[in-house]
Amino acid sequence: MARYASGRFLITDFSKNMVGACSRAIGQGKNRAFEIVDADFLAIKQKFDIVVSSMALHWLDDPHTSLEKQRKCLKPGGKVLYATIGVDNFPQWRHVLDELGLDNGVYPGPALPGIVFDERVTINYGDAHGFLMALKKTGASIARPGYQPLGFKDLKKACTIHDRQFAGTMTWHLVYGVVEADISKDALLSREMASVRG
Repeated sequence: MARYASGRFLITDFSKNMVGACSRAIGQGKNRAFEIVDADFLAIKQKFDIVVSSMALHWLDDPHTSLEKQRKCLKPGGKVLYATIGVDNFPQWRHVLDELGLDNGVYPGPALPGIVFDERVTINYGDAHGFLMALKKTGASIARPGYQPLGFKDLKKACTIHDRQFAGTMTWHLVYGVVEADISKDALLSREMASVRG
């Protein structure tokens, strides 16, 4: 808000509570509007210079279609900027479950177009239980399709091994991308396929 003091902003979230919290945190103003929006069913008619999506795409049923709808909300020369979870998220947890031969419910981050940077951020949650509780508090309850939740004994065993091997640390894989207004969906797909082949 300080950097783009002359800008006009539409601030959205799927959660009414999150929209309310944001409104209270940054305050009302004539240059900003707040709306509840489901990015899976984006139907905004306005055009924007920039659309910013922060840690939201991985929640969506169809992030590729949502990105394309966001791109169509841009003015000529505009950009969609996004941050989301990458494909190598929580490697410690996945390692433990693989070692035990247990099913892995970590939701695979989608391969998205326009990725310009990625990073891995390791956080110490104290122990595996602390990590799982922190994850639950974020509202994360979406597992990959077909996943059967672990039983109590298997979950306890996995937590014990994780604590012994990784001492409560977990690594987030974060990716950052840019999608330009003037690039068609077909061009994005071609670019994505070329990066996979390369």
